[in-house]
Amino acid sequence: MNIFSTNKLSAVLLLLLIMMGASFLGLNERSKVNESESLLVEADSVVDQSILDEDQGPETRFPSPVVDTEFNQAGNNPDLISQHVLHSGSVSIYGRVTTDDGDPIVDALISEEHQFTSTRTDDKGFYQIDIDLPKYKYPVVNFLRSGYKEEKYALSAREIEVSNGTEVDMVLSEDSASISLFGWIGDSQGGAAVSQKIELKSRGMKNLGNYYYTVFSNSYGEFEFEGIRANTDYQLEVYPTANYHRVVVYSLKLGDHSDHINIVVEPKILVNLTARIVDLMQQPVANLELNIQSIRDKQTPLKVSTDSSGFFSLSSFPAGEVKITTEVPDYFKIVGARLSKDEYQSRTFVIDRGPRFISGWISDEFGNPIKGARVTLDGDISGQHIHTYSLRIRTTDQSGVFSFDGVGSLDYMITAYSKGYQKREIELVRDEQIQGIQVELQRLHMKL
Repeated sequence: MNIFSTNKLSAVLLLLLIMMGASFLGLNERSKVNESESLLVEADSVVDQSILDEDQGPETRFPSPVVDTEFNQAGNNPDLISQHVLHSGSVSIYGRVTTDDGDPIVDALISEEHQFTSTRTDDKGFYQIDIDLPKYKYPVVNFLRSGYKEEKYALSAREIEVSNGTEVDMVLSEDSASISLFGWIGDSQGGAAVSQKIELKSRGMKNLGNYYYTVFSNSYGEFEFEGIRANTDYQLEVYPTANYHRVVVYSLKLGDHSDHINIVVEPKILVNLTARIVDLMQQPVANLELNIQSIRDKQTPLKVSTDSSGFFSLSSFPAGEVKITTEVPDYFKIVGARLSKDEYQSRTFVIDRGPRFISGWISDEFGNPIKGARVTLDGDISGQHIHTYSLRIRTTDQSGVFSFDGVGSLDYMITAYSKGYQKREIELVRDEQIQGIQVELQRLHMKL
């Protein structure tokens, strides 16, 4: 072999080595790219969350998410698309409201019917409304203005998936049947009730959808509902602040033209109360969780617990009738108690608790135990003006056995029920045998 052939062979081998090295480097680089893409997909929800958490204005636009494969694999499932948005906290909806000719509609009412949040358009027809998520999945926005037909827009998951700002422009057509309701809210002395939440409902009305219009009174106690229907009955409700009682107008009849209404709210009388829960033996009931609610205002129940001596306290609670309840499986309800002005003395409430033990078993007509039967024990204590009701709920075990402990000395009704059997009720007087009660349930005969 000559030198020329040797050099040629060496050159070929060198070229092959270079090509193999390049291929190896290319594979390595592609591996790095795939790895970086994988990291980007895994970190995408974190990146999107940080973007959503930023205080961005409505004009900000955000990039599309990397995880489009989730959308395709889900069969266009909107719930999967919006999952990270629904846990982001809030979404801003903004846009412009115009006429058919493109002219701005000034002072149009924009109301979100789930969150009962509202705003109005400015002198150029622009608006922005911020909606909390994820209490309701997707916002539903009503666009209203007297003299125009109302419009409703339900945002989809796709519209809110990539940002906390969604643009919704709306065109309203003229409608002579659309009117306004003007109003004033205040006390009997003429004082304005400021920043009161007022809701107008058309739910259940014929020829209308389930609309909820919400506004707030201004610094003069004035409010206005735009774009509602003439010759229609509505329900108006005031959700007052802690200073006033709730007001409901169940049938508000509107005529052909815009109307006016005055709403007088009654200031609440707030009291402080110390009370004690005892059993039928007058022994304190400690660490009992209670729900306390004003009957008149139907506000969210206040949760308190009794201390080791059975006492609990209420501060600045509305005077009037109060309802006290507990949760199941041992449910107690105390009604008829009224809190008076300048109340300061301690109250004592008696519930159905005591040393009594009641037990038994449930079987069918052949003596076979019935597992999972529902057994309730009902009793009540009737006193002067105050009534205490008790309901205990138990489920039989695999041997059909049930039991109630911590029961007082009252007349009771035991009710046993199981699917496929007839319900059975047994009266139990206070001095009767209370252990080893046998309850037989008859099987229901199926009709062929």
